[in-house]
Amino acid sequence: MLLFGFDEGISDAQQRTIGQLLTPRKLDSIHKERIAAVTKSFPSVSFLALTEPTSEPWHFVLDISGALRDGGWNWRPFPGVFALQPLDGRPSEGTTALDHIEVQATPTLMEAGTALGDALRDPNVIGLEKVEVVAIPNADWVEPNAKLIIIAVGSKR
Repeated sequence: MLLFGFDEGISDAQQRTIGQLLTPRKLDSIHKERIAAVTKSFPSVSFLALTEPTSEPWHFVLDISGALRDGGWNWRPFPGVFALQPLDGRPSEGTTALDHIEVQATPTLMEAGTALGDALRDPNVIGLEKVEVVAIPNADWVEPNAKLIIIAVGSKR
């Protein structure tokens, strides 16, 4: 009986995990409020977005980017010819092979990057997700002395 009880507990946990992995990520109003608070604390921040090139992460990065833009941050198009371009006029997105969300920030924007990472880290809103905040020394590949944040949304792990 004890073995059947353990087996049932494992099965329930697996079913919950599978359900979370199959459910598309989307920001709800609580999460958008948390992101809005970050954008208002750090005005005039420019950001780029990258996505794992499948439907679910791409729609989620567009959702995050839209919330940041609506809060006053400057959503810049990803440079280069290999960027994904939404058909509705939103800025282009770069591609990534990550299996998590990563917020990359140049040194002058690490405080804003950390605050954004904290806002995206709420497991009750996003679900099974790992969010890392990473310092990048510069973004000269975008433009010399660029100060910006890069939001990369990978596949669900």
